[in-house]
Amino acid sequence: MPIPEEFKAFASLFDLDLHDHVPDEKALIAFALKHTSNEQKRVVKVYLDQLLRLNPGGTELQKIWLDAGAGLSIPDHDELSRFLRLVQEEMQ
Repeated sequence: MPIPEEFKAFASLFDLDLHDHVPDEKALIAFALKHTSNEQKRVVKVYLDQLLRLNPGGTELQKIWLDAGAGLSIPDHDELSRFLRLVQEEMQ
């Protein structure tokens, strides 16, 4: 499944330096959502819905996350999956 440009733009907002300046994951996600248009959010949500339904393995999910341009590495598969589900919930 190709990574949409909207997801790449969204993932690129998760920069390692930003992680040092926000208190928690929800604030990090809120920052990214604040800098994402409604149309981009719609595409990101659809993509995450499809991606997480497929439940890709750890290596594949890591590759998708990093190939999308995320600067914040979450090396544990369960943690990355949980984080992306949290993003998905925050988009509701």
